[in-house]
Amino acid sequence: MKPPLLSIIIPARHEEQTIVEVLSRIKQQVKTPHEVIIVIDKDHTDTTDGIVLQYATIHRNVKALVRNKNAHSSFARALATGFAMAKGDFVIPVMGDGCDEVATIDQMVRVGRKGWDIVVGSRYRKGGKKSGGPVFQSVLSKLTCACIRLLTGIPTTDVSNSFKLYRRELVQHLRIDPAGGTEVSMDLILQAYFSGATVTEVPTLWRGGKPEEPELAIFRRTPRYGRVSLYALCQTGKRRPRPGVRCQLFERR
Repeated sequence: MKPPLLSIIIPARHEEQTIVEVLSRIKQQVKTPHEVIIVIDKDHTDTTDGIVLQYATIHRNVKALVRNKNAHSSFARALATGFAMAKGDFVIPVMGDGCDEVATIDQMVRVGRKGWDIVVGSRYRKGGKKSGGPVFQSVLSKLTCACIRLLTGIPTTDVSNSFKLYRRELVQHLRIDPAGGTEVSMDLILQAYFSGATVTEVPTLWRGGKPEEPELAIFRRTPRYGRVSLYALCQTGKRRPRPGVRCQLFERR
């Protein structure tokens, strides 16, 4: 059987209310041949696994890995597990809460096939939008993305978004801190960029669906993003791009 062109990775935890809707959107809107890999870190109250396993019996391109949640569980570890299982030429993480606009994925693949290593789904460029979610988190995210772009020259307006298309052989050579949280998405693109990977972006929409996080929870994550930002600052000026590196922006379609 020919491998799929695309592997969609969904880290999932307590997504009982949204996971079927997300999978249905992917089936309806993503025309690129693809597989879906769902990595579930479950606790005793999480029933996401039963829903996904039932869905996978009907849809053969959906694979589920269910693990018991423990002290070593993390978003980064789930992402690394999905990347290791992927068979597609490209991989893309999609959040299980339905915040990502999966209709953007086909365009991202078309752009990636033109030779780009990473295609970012950007909420902050013309044609993109971020709606919902905590106001403080939105302000902090925009400020972080703008500062890193200014300091490093990385050609994306949304370095922090998890919704990025990668060449699979690229992520296989990147370091993933297994204890990391969502900041791993920013860490990966910066590692790749400073190693000479080509980066571009397309606009996308992001819709916050879950109840807003308390500001205390956001403050707890801030030091991790701060460490990644410090890494970017220390690496500025050290990038050695491959010959023919291009910086180009694409309009949303």
